[in-house]
Amino acid sequence: MKWKNQGWLWAIGLLIGAMLVILFSTGATPIKWTFNVGANGYNVPLVTADGTIYVGDSGGRLFAVNPDGTEKWSVNLGLALITEPVIAPDGTLYVPLFMSGLAGGIASVKADGTINWIFHGTGPVFAAPALGNDGTIYVGGYHSNFFALNPDGTVRWTIETGGVIAGKSAVTSLGEVAFVSSDDHLYIASPDGQLRLRKKLSEEHHAHTVTSAPDGALLVTLVSELRFFTSGGDTKWTTNLRDFAVPRTGSHTVLTAHLGPYVYVNPQCMADGSIFVYAANGYTYRISSLGKILAAIDTGENENHDRQPMGVTSGNELLLAYEKTLRIPTGAGSYLTGTEEAAVVKLAIDGTEQWRLPIPGRFNALRMLEFGRFSQQRQFGFGQRDYQGLLKPVMGPDGTVYVRAMRGLIAIQPPRN
Repeated sequence: MKWKNQGWLWAIGLLIGAMLVILFSTGATPIKWTFNVGANGYNVPLVTADGTIYVGDSGGRLFAVNPDGTEKWSVNLGLALITEPVIAPDGTLYVPLFMSGLAGGIASVKADGTINWIFHGTGPVFAAPALGNDGTIYVGGYHSNFFALNPDGTVRWTIETGGVIAGKSAVTSLGEVAFVSSDDHLYIASPDGQLRLRKKLSEEHHAHTVTSAPDGALLVTLVSELRFFTSGGDTKWTTNLRDFAVPRTGSHTVLTAHLGPYVYVNPQCMADGSIFVYAANGYTYRISSLGKILAAIDTGENENHDRQPMGVTSGNELLLAYEKTLRIPTGAGSYLTGTEEAAVVKLAIDGTEQWRLPIPGRFNALRMLEFGRFSQQRQFGFGQRDYQGLLKPVMGPDGTVYVRAMRGLIAIQPPRN
């Protein structure tokens, strides 16, 4: 009887082992930990060389998180939405604050959480600031002026534009700074504030972002167009994403039927000169250094299409947040909407998939109510939403992948190569 019982135990153990093998072979995500931080649909985590992770919420709190998921410190920067902070070589953090009125601006925070200063002259700041080689902080905001700030928070110089500056600026290989405004111009200024170029871009489309390529060239996005300029401002090539047909099957016929390949976020320029760019239609396009569209990768469908879902690893590979949202009508005046599937994907530089890590919590949804006067807005996602809300994944120095979701910061152990 004793031997028989031991035999049953061995059988049960083998069965459990087989189930675990099947579970992990089918893509179960090895979550290391989750750090609970308030909802924020635009705050991309920042990871430093010592493994500290900086993450913010929509109430103006910035958290420093240890590599084991415990809180290191937190600081309150005022009632504002923290978007994407950057870090200077001396460890100082520069944190964009997006909110109306005096709450908007840029904050300087020491590595220990002490506030150096908060500058409000920009108005609300959505994009991450750019840092010059001499320590200058370049930042634009919704007050339409572009600022160069000294490390102590004083203004070095200002350039007035005719529109909102919502996108990130770029420091060129020559040490100049380039930025775009909603007045549809590309600006290039020298480090001392001399405006070297003010170039008209379009009569019809607003410029959204400017990105500096490894060779010093500038990549500007205008709705569905990408324009590549030399560092001097001469046009190298123009690519329209509308010219590349993508399949409109599955969920892509529902949520993004009204959206074209519009680009609201910064493209990623790879070391070989190729470019990855995420569009509102749910596809990530891979483009050659000469402007030829090579492929369109199905990135899933996310109603918040102005999020940045792409990051580049130290090995020059692409980390991509995949998310598919879904709506289910529940009656004439309401429906359910939420995340049906979510994952972090690693792509090689040629676009081939290396691994895919599912994020748990399938179809997390809330009921949406339709009111007659809001019926049009409802079609574009009006109302309260509850998605995974994945943002750009980043990789820590030990290989851990961190991704921001609506509920907090998730640390993931990727598979070994």
